Amino acid sequence: MEEKLEQLKAKESEDPYNIKKLEEQWAETAQMLPNAKMRIESALEDLKILMSGNEDCEELVATEDWKAAEATLAEATAFVETI
Repeated sequence: MEEKLEQLKAKESEDPYNIKKLEEQWAETAQMLPNAKMRIESALEDLKILMSGNEDCEELVATEDWKAAEATLAEATAFVETI
């Protein structure tokens, strides 16, 4: 998004109003990220607890839902590290 903002600023024909709105959106996003990260981390911890409490159930572990949960956990954990 920062690159987009710089590109817009570089264009002489770009409306200053659009640039201002984009800067406002950038600031709002930056303010929301810490809260969003905290909520995602909390949900990931809940999922880890749920999975660790049920990992002895072979029938459950063999399901597609379990595999999807493992994949989601890995992807979300990697994503949170980028925030």
